[in-house]
Amino acid sequence: MKLFTTRLGSLTLIACAAGCTSWSRLGDGRPVPVRGTVQVWSAGQPVLLREPRTVDDSLVGRAAEPDTTRHSVALASIDSVRVQELDLGKVLIVGTGVAIAALLLWAQGLNFD
Repeated sequence: MKLFTTRLGSLTLIACAAGCTSWSRLGDGRPVPVRGTVQVWSAGQPVLLREPRTVDDSLVGRAAEPDTTRHSVALASIDSVRVQELDLGKVLIVGTGVAIAALLLWAQGLNFD
């Protein structure tokens, strides 16, 4: 039971931490990060690109899951770019909640006869 609870708590913490992201606008003149996901706004439409890179006069990257084809957006048509970043405050709050839940599960597994 203890091993199951430990594994369950660890998997839950990882899953929750992965969901603790936020979007921030990439300022003019800052380079587009080559790792992670960016949201490109062009002609009023958002496009998610993974592992983006600048090739000639375009921003090229893989599309979001499940369609992982390459997409290209002309640099001249980009209105704004937002970058997905890990929010450590959210990770701390969610992690504390998960730790408390795992502790309660562990405590319920003990027999206090």
